[in-house]
Amino acid sequence: MPSLAAPRLPTLRPRLRLLGVFCALFCWLSGLQGARAQSEDEVARIYARLRGGQAAAEALETSLADLGSRLGLAEEAFHNVSHREILTQSELANVTEITTNNRKALSDIGVGTGDLNVAMKNLGINVEASEAEAEDADAASGTAADMAAQVNNMGEFKGRAGGCLESPAATVNGGKVQMWGCLKAKETQQWVFNVLSHSIKHMHGICLAAPEPGTTGSEVLMWACNSSLTSQQWDYNKTSGLVRNAGGLCLSAQSQSTEGSPMSLQTCDSAASGQLWNVIVGGAGLRMKLDALNKKLWDLQDTESSGSLDSMENEVAELEKKTDDLEALLGNKSRQVLVKRLRRGGDLLRNAVRHLGEAATFVEAEDETNPCFGGRGAQSQAASRPPTPSLGSDLGLDV
Repeated sequence: MPSLAAPRLPTLRPRLRLLGVFCALFCWLSGLQGARAQSEDEVARIYARLRGGQAAAEALETSLADLGSRLGLAEEAFHNVSHREILTQSELANVTEITTNNRKALSDIGVGTGDLNVAMKNLGINVEASEAEAEDADAASGTAADMAAQVNNMGEFKGRAGGCLESPAATVNGGKVQMWGCLKAKETQQWVFNVLSHSIKHMHGICLAAPEPGTTGSEVLMWACNSSLTSQQWDYNKTSGLVRNAGGLCLSAQSQSTEGSPMSLQTCDSAASGQLWNVIVGGAGLRMKLDALNKKLWDLQDTESSGSLDSMENEVAELEKKTDDLEALLGNKSRQVLVKRLRRGGDLLRNAVRHLGEAATFVEAEDETNPCFGGRGAQSQAASRPPTPSLGSDLGLDV
């Protein structure tokens, strides 16, 4: 068996070197593989970033495209606005010109307004005058209408709600008074209202009366005429339409438009339709007034009448004569009384002066006999002196 010899050193060294090279190369490759792995991760990250950047670029591109579209629209809008601005400037120029013309027109209007104010004042005066004339014409028309109504009617009490006042028993005491349909020629509806005696008389009968003038709800009926009775005294207010009696109550119908509706006294109320009347004096009433006036005129002219003008003149003349006689009598009496009183006053005045003189003489004599006032001589003289009346006693002034 052959023996093993020890290796030679020179042959091992190249192998060791090669082994070292291989080890170094392996380490380098290992490091390279690690670096490659890191590089691949970095590349993946970079690729991911690039993909994100690409998406962002695409979004940016889309945004830029949208922005470009918007810019195009903005340019078009700006163009339109510019065009409108040009038109607006033109319109402003026209407005300025119109404003200038309007100012001039306003100035002219201001001048015209002054003239218009003057004209309006004159027109106002004319209008007031026209209104006054219209009111006068209206009043005249109303008067003419009233006169026409009075001439065309015999005299009636017409309810403003319809129907007329009538009495089917106008000649009977206690005769009924009621409402009925208006008929001009119907005798039961013909009344005469005497504003002087305040009576309401039926043209063909007796008078309207309220036996209990102060009792609400009391009956209204016909009764023999007597102007001294308060139950037959009435007043008519044309404005309100109320017919009020002496007791302060008003003539009222239960229903003016219902035929046969009875009459009574009720508390006055201008809102109650049953109390509102249109009273027409009528031709008969006017005739009665004219007859009464005519009688007074004839009485004034009748020399035998106590109320004639001749009688009145005679009475006035007699009163004047009596007045003259009374004045003469008073003159004589006053002169006599004054003479007596003056004479009496003169006598009293003379007596008072005489007594005053006597008193003064006595005082002087007393001063001469007793200058010291109070001596015995003065006392004896005073005791022997007759009493002197007080000053003014003769005139009745002694107190």
